[in-house]
Order: sequence, then structure tokens, then C-alpha cells
Amino acid sequence: MEINDIKQIKKLLLENELTQRQIGEQFGISRSTVSDIATNRRYRDIEPRLQASKIPGGQPKHLNLETQNVALVGQIENLRQERNLLKRQLRAASKRIAVVDGIVEELGPIIKPLKPAASFKFVGPPKTIEESMVLLYSDSHCDQIVRPEEVDGLEDYSFPISVRRHEVLVEEIIKWKDRALINFQFKKLHVFGLGDYTSGSIHGHEKKSYFGCQFTNDLAIAQLISQMLRELSSHFQEVLVDMVIGNHGRLTDKYEFDNQAVQNNHDTLIMKIVEIYCKDITNIKFCFPMGLSTIVNVEGFNFFLHHGHGKKGGSEVWSQAKKKAGTIVPLHKGEIDYFCSGHFHSQGEAPASGGCRMLANGAFLDCDPYCYQALDEASAATQLLFGVHKNNGVTWRLPIQVRKPDEGTGPLRYDVMKKL
Repeated sequence: MEINDIKQIKKLLLENELTQRQIGEQFGISRSTVSDIATNRRYRDIEPRLQASKIPGGQPKHLNLETQNVALVGQIENLRQERNLLKRQLRAASKRIAVVDGIVEELGPIIKPLKPAASFKFVGPPKTIEESMVLLYSDSHCDQIVRPEEVDGLEDYSFPISVRRHEVLVEEIIKWKDRALINFQFKKLHVFGLGDYTSGSIHGHEKKSYFGCQFTNDLAIAQLISQMLRELSSHFQEVLVDMVIGNHGRLTDKYEFDNQAVQNNHDTLIMKIVEIYCKDITNIKFCFPMGLSTIVNVEGFNFFLHHGHGKKGGSEVWSQAKKKAGTIVPLHKGEIDYFCSGHFHSQGEAPASGGCRMLANGAFLDCDPYCYQALDEASAATQLLFGVHKNNGVTWRLPIQVRKPDEGTGPLRYDVMKKL
């Protein structure tokens, strides 16, 4: 084939008006020969040189130079946009890493810590049963609003009602400790914070919340929990608070499972602010684990704390407990005695594999539109209180019902609303 014929073929390929078969028929050669020229398998060094462009859904064809330039410019612009997006995501991630610590550092000099309550002196008969008292505290969703008409009258919930239910919880703890359980002596109160103190900003909850601002919600909830712990601290020698985060407070759309999940969560921010409020109350101590779960030893028994998310809510808590225990307990060589979980808004207890038991906490509200309409479920607003003996483990259990008929009048002792 002559050089001039090859140049003419390449020119026709650049013009992109004839198919390779038509070009082959014009010069008396096969379509495969034209394809070899088009893909630079043959006569590569003869000008003009071709640059192949893959056309989706068809054979390789060649664009003219102007079209090639436009395509390259478009590709460059797409790459530039992807690079800028990745840079923005990286900057946002670097900010989220320290979001909680940064806010807490700024709030430290501003927040005025609470004054300690009057100390409590233990007076009782010489032969008493010494135990540690444990409170499962979770799923308060303090800033959530539930209107009766949304759930056929089963619930009426708002921040003032949540405050009153916290007061009821403290009243019941003190009543049972000081008057009902007269043969027991409780020097320590362990508060297992299992998360979801706020409904957070996911699913549009922030706009529907009581204050309509997530930061205000966090401050109000922190004040509430601080006053609750302050009142309890006057009835125990030590109040030990161990907390894990829930799923509602997360700052990301999807679940995270590393330390970033802890740092990017409103539950962590709330409890860090609580720690500032309580820093002058010396018998309250806080522990913030680095992961989504933690193991706490009470009277020689190990309690595995986890909010329970990662699975959809509902009463399948029992089967999920057994499944999780079947995995976790062997990893810890059978040294987990109790699983403590929130999330499901359903209080109860179930045996799990490995010899441990599941203690599931309730919530501060009977139901909300999601539980009632999507899951067809509602349960009494309860928080679980129990005792732990050094020889017998968990001995007694008391599901405290925090909903009272007179709660519509609002708080009686805690003045969170006035301070805000």
C-alpha cells in the first residue's frame, strides 16, 4: 500500500464520516486492515498520527482534533472537580476529628460548675448487705417532641416533661436506697450511660427538636444530667459514670465504628459538658472509653456496655443479644458476665450464650411515631436499677417507671429552662 493511500485513509478516519468498512471498500482493503491503521498497530510512524477514543457501545473510532481537545478539556475539568471534592472532604474530616474536644475547650472557661450537694453520712444497722447500685441510663431523647395525635394518645413528650421524668428517676432511686432496701448498704452508684441522650441532627430531628438548635439542645441536656448527678452524689460515697455513645447523636449519615465515631457524636459532647459542670463535685468520676463499647467491673463481675445499634430497633433484642454474646464472650475467654444495652426502647432480661445475661434498658418515652407507626411497638418508659453483690452478681432488679400523671406541670426542682 502506498504512503499517500495510508495518509488519505488516516485523513478519512479523522474526519469520522465513513465507517471503517466503507473506507476499506474505497481503497480495496479489508476492514481489519483499516482497523489496524486506526489503532496504530500498522503504519504508526506515517503522519498524521491518530489518537484513539473509545465510543461507548461501539468500535473504536477517531475524533477530529477539535473534538479530541474538547473531550480532554472535559476530562481535566472532571478530575479537577473530583480533586476539589476530596480536598473539601479531607478538611471536613480533620475538623470533625477534634470537634468535641474543641467545643469543650472553649466552653470550659464559660461554664460555671455546680456546687457540691450536702454530703451524705451512712447510718444503718451493723449487719447490712453491702452492694453496689447500678443505673442503666439511656435513650432519654430529651430534646424530642412527641405529640399525642401522632401516636393515638400513647405519649406526650417534650423537654420540660423529660426534665420532670429525670426528677422522678432520681426520686425513685433515693427512695429505694434509703427507705425500701433497709437491709442494704450502697456506697457506690455506677451510672452506665448507654447513649441517645439527644435525638441529634440525623433524619431532620434538629429542626423538629424542642429548641430547634442542636447546640442549645446539647447545653440544655448537659445541664439536666448534671443536676441529676449532683442530687444523686449527696446519697452515695462515689458516683461512677461510664458512658458509651448512641447512634442518634452521630454527626455522619452512616455508622462509624472507630474512635472517630466517639469524637463525632453529640452524646460525647453532652457528657463532656456534664463533666465540666461536675468538676467541683469530687465524688463524681467520669470514664470515657475510646470505642463504641467498654467493659466495667463491678464487685468482681464484668459488664459489657454497648448502646446496641447496628441493628434496627424493635423487640428482637433477645435474639440479637444471644447472637452478639455468642461472638463477644469467646473473644474475652468467657469473662463477660452481663451485657447491658439500650437502643431497643424495650426493658427486659434474657439469657445469652457463654453463661452471661442480657440486661436491656427501656427509654424515657413510651413510644414515638417511628416506633408506633413503623415497628408497631410501644412500651412503658422505664430505666433499670439493680444491685450487684460481690458473691452473687446481680441480685435484685427494679425497672423504674419515670412517667407520672402530674408531669404536665413540668419540672419541680431542676431549673434548666430558667438558665436557658
